[in-house]
Order: sequence, then C-alpha cells, then structure tokens
Amino acid sequence: MKSKGWWMLLFYCTMPFFAFTQNYFEGSITYSIALSGDDATVIMENNPPKKMDMHIKNDNFIIQLYESRVPRTFLFIGDSSHTFGIDAGSKIYYLRDYYRDTSGFIPKAVLVKDSAEFKGIRCQIYKAKFPDMVVEYYVSAEYRIDTSWYTGKEEAKADFLTPGLGGMIPLKKVIREKTLTTTLEYTKIEARHLPIENFRIPEGYQRKKRDHRM
Repeated sequence: MKSKGWWMLLFYCTMPFFAFTQNYFEGSITYSIALSGDDATVIMENNPPKKMDMHIKNDNFIIQLYESRVPRTFLFIGDSSHTFGIDAGSKIYYLRDYYRDTSGFIPKAVLVKDSAEFKGIRCQIYKAKFPDMVVEYYVSAEYRIDTSWYTGKEEAKADFLTPGLGGMIPLKKVIREKTLTTTLEYTKIEARHLPIENFRIPEGYQRKKRDHRM
C-alpha cells in the first residue's frame, strides 16, 4: 500500500505553477476620510480632504487627496526612487521633501487581532505606535504588494510599506492622536491593469522648487 505522503507529493508536483505564485495588487482604491475629536471642528473649517484615491502599479503609486480646499496629488516613480507633487491645474511638479526623523525610531506594526471582518472582507488588525499617535491598520492578504520592489527606495512613503504589514494594503486606517482621530475607509476597490504612462510626469510640465500652495 502506498503511503499518503507519496500521493500528496505527486499531487503538489502536478499542480499548475500559478497555484504557488502570489498575485500582487494592481489597480485603484478609493477611501473616505473622516475626522473626530476635540480638534476636528477647527480643522474642518479649513476644508481638509474628504476623499483619497490610491493607484498602484508595481513600484509606482499615485496618491490623490481631494474634495478639499487644496487638492493634492503625489506620484512615486519607482525608476527614479522619488516622490513628486503634481499640480495639474498649473502644469507644474516639484520634488516632495519629507520630514526626516533623525532619532532612528522606526515604528513597526504588530498583529493585535488575527480575524476581523470589515465590509465583508476577512481582515487582520495591526497596530503601530508612534511618538505622538497610534495607528490601526485593517489589512487582508488578498490585497498586497511585493515589498522587494521598494528595497532601498527611501522616498517611497505609503502605508503598505509600514514594517510589519508585509506589503498588505490597509483597507481601513485609524490614526489616534491626543485630540484628533482620523479614519480612512475604503469605499471602492478596483483591481485592473494600469498603463505605466499614468505613473510618469506629463509632458509640458515645469519643475518648481516647492509647492507654491504651501
């Protein structure tokens, strides 16, 4: 009588190759943005963004903040390893300059709940502690990117690159500060092929030193 182990080995060896591959997310996710807490009323008077779109293709991504007084678009181009701010109305772009934490502190997200459901999607909940806030991430292995695409690209700033998440894209994010809570929740997920041309600076745009709207 043949052992079960040999039959299982034969089964796995004859499975299609794609059964062992990870399908990484390419497409677009739309989020709603809500504020609450003591400072929310004052901040809302300045008409902050109420929606966010994120478009992802391999090591390129676009983040668009809108329904606000000053809409903003940020583009990370993997080939250049830089993030750019895009002002489509004025046809200008600028190199995004991020705040540099010189303390050496790198927050890491840790698993706090292994199974939770969010809008019909089975998720895990992770939490990361920063010096002045705590962030919760609702993530699913169904929506993730390959973090190796971003190795050595320090200008790539996105939640799915938070250490500990393993490239999983947050479907819900709750930022808790002392007097303000910001909640982002996905409202639409669309997995689709995106042309690489969408992740390039459009022709005819002029480069400026800084965002003139700030």
